[in-house]
Amino acid sequence: MENGLKQILSNKEFYRIGGRYTLHEDILYLGYSASHLEFSFCGKKLSAEMISDGFPEDEALRARVAVFVNDEEEPRNRIKLEKGTALYDLCELETEEPVTIRIMKYSEAAFASVGIVDVILHGGTIEALTTKNRLKMEFIGDSITCGYGIEADNEMIPFNTATENPWEAYACRTARLLDADYQLISWSGDGIITHYVDESVNEVRTEKPLMPELYRYTDEELADRLLIQPEIWTNKEPMDIVVINLGTNDASYTRTIPEREAQFKPEYKKFLHQVREANREAAIVVVFGIMDGRLNDVIRDTVIECQAEDHRLFYYESPQQDFADGLGSDFHPSKVTHKKVADGLSRFIREKLIDDKGAIS
Repeated sequence: MENGLKQILSNKEFYRIGGRYTLHEDILYLGYSASHLEFSFCGKKLSAEMISDGFPEDEALRARVAVFVNDEEEPRNRIKLEKGTALYDLCELETEEPVTIRIMKYSEAAFASVGIVDVILHGGTIEALTTKNRLKMEFIGDSITCGYGIEADNEMIPFNTATENPWEAYACRTARLLDADYQLISWSGDGIITHYVDESVNEVRTEKPLMPELYRYTDEELADRLLIQPEIWTNKEPMDIVVINLGTNDASYTRTIPEREAQFKPEYKKFLHQVREANREAAIVVVFGIMDGRLNDVIRDTVIECQAEDHRLFYYESPQQDFADGLGSDFHPSKVTHKKVADGLSRFIREKLIDDKGAIS
């Protein structure tokens, strides 16, 4: 039987990969939240052989994927991956006509990996994928961008990858409102100078890579798991807009203490320069304030200073979440809050960056 994944990847007209990915030993590993493989399939049944590592002792942290058909707003299927390699049914269709299939990683890179070993066509065929020119957006963030706990009923429910949904979070929502292709580089608890710390802790946490390091590589965590050298990432296509939403976890340490804010500010400025070096022509939009606004002034002032030499840099202060709109796990934003943020951010981008013809101005 011909390897369906190899067939898909054999011709650039057959597929599109959104987000950072690793191709290792003929396995396609999807990286960060919402990373996905798209292709056109004509047939009635589709399956995939997928591989995952991770957390076999903790059912709550298994890898999760979703399967979309065409431009449907809701996935046809959501799948929890077991440890090791297994065969999973993706979807069954009523008629044999070309449809666009999107296999999307829902769980974030911090937890178990997702590798596509093979795609089983069950007699169907792969067709050329219809493409169109769309805006290309990159979102850099933390748990908020991952859609952490977004489907939990309240803030007291412990985190579970089953409640993590980047598709419903502000980043993917914003991209959909702008009819844009998107990729996420997001990691729960991550920041510029520290990971999240409890209020009783007075030292930064740097035992794992922070975003300035993560951003350089395709997927440093996965490389460690596969025992390979991490690959420097360069976007396959230039981004039109890059959105940065970082600082919430840094605020858990800085806590409006001037000396700590002075520690954060130059490192944040350095990261803005790093992102600009990687995206010379893109508009960069800094977003902050959804969960914790204690670094609002510092981040805004840093952006204003950088704007003197970077006229394609913008700042959008998001309104803080309203507890009346509900909360997800660990006091994270609810779907209602994410929708409000996406509505406001997409409106800001349209007003500031997109001309009457839908192009970046």
